[in-house]
Parts: sequence; C-alpha cells; structure tokens
Amino acid sequence: MIKIARFIFITLILSNCISVYENPKFTNNIKFNLPRLEPVLFRLKTNFFDLYGNKKELNENAVNYYKMELIKEINNCRCLTSFIVISDLEKIEDFSEKYNYIVELEQDIFIEHNIIALNEILTFYTLGIIPTWNNIKYKLNYKLLKKDNTKLLSNTYENKVKLYRHFILLARMPFDKTSYVFDKADIVKKIIYDDIYCSNLIPLAN
Repeated sequence: MIKIARFIFITLILSNCISVYENPKFTNNIKFNLPRLEPVLFRLKTNFFDLYGNKKELNENAVNYYKMELIKEINNCRCLTSFIVISDLEKIEDFSEKYNYIVELEQDIFIEHNIIALNEILTFYTLGIIPTWNNIKYKLNYKLLKKDNTKLLSNTYENKVKLYRHFILLARMPFDKTSYVFDKADIVKKIIYDDIYCSNLIPLAN
C-alpha cells in the first residue's frame, strides 16, 4: 500500500512542472473580426527525438494529437475562410486541388540528454524533496507555397524550455486546466498571423 501511495505521489510530481523558456515567447497582437483569407492547406510533419538523439517513429495516435493541436491554434487565429490540416503520411495530391495555397510545416522536438534519469530516481526515493528537470528544444520550419509549388515565404523559429518538477508544485494542480511540456502556441500564431496573414501574399476571400 505504501509503495502504491509513493508511486501515485511521484507520478503527480512528475506530471506537474514550471516552464522556463530560454528565449522570450512571442507576443501576438491578433485583431478580432479580421477579413478572412482564401482557404489554405496545412501539411504537418513531426520529428521526435529521444534523450539520446534517436529519431522515434510516431504512431497514428501521436500524429493525430499533433494535428489536432495545430488545428486548435489555427482556429484561434480566426483569419482564414477555411483550412485543412494533413500529416506527412497523407497524400497531398488527394487534397491540394481544392486549395491554391499550401503551408508546409516541419516541427522537430528534442528531449536533450542530461541526468534526467538519475534525477528522477532521486526524486522518487526522496518523495519529491530533490527536484528533477529536463530540457526540451522545439524547432518549427515552414514554407508558404502556391499550388504550382512556387515558394512565397519561409522561415524557422525555435526555442528551448527547461522543465522543473518538485513536490511543492503540487499546489498548482487545482489552478491548472492542462499540463503540457512545450507551449508552442505563440510560434504557431506568429506564423499564421504575423508572417502569413500580414504578408498579404494570400488574397482575401471573395
């Protein structure tokens, strides 16, 4: 019973953290009731790298999770007439005929190698008194293309976050609606609004 209680307690500790970003997050000044742009097709590829730098194959559930995450952030921008998000596993030819503009996104997620394993062992046996932490690096490359594959725009954004976990952070649980490892909403909004929408490269919908 004690072992079970310890396991639950440590699981709660490891699932709650504070995030410290290496670079300041982007500030987005998205306006409301914007004129909408023509429909856009988004094609997302996700590369996930483990502690040792090995690229991991993502299963269908993980691919769909990242797709839904992107759909949510694009919806929040409210500046497109319509859009669709597909993964790199889907054939773009099956969708591209309906869209004159395509945004190709490739996100790289790295869990940087450190002493995370040793930290978590110490955290486990000290019931969270000794904290644990790890680094996650995120990079997002994107290209805005016309249907004929003409490149209109491209850029790369990246940031790094250090996640700290400690038993005192359990006090945050009642106030947290979600738990995440890297909040990239600011990067997605910058690409959709600051880069693409404000570039005037995609015409307004009729």
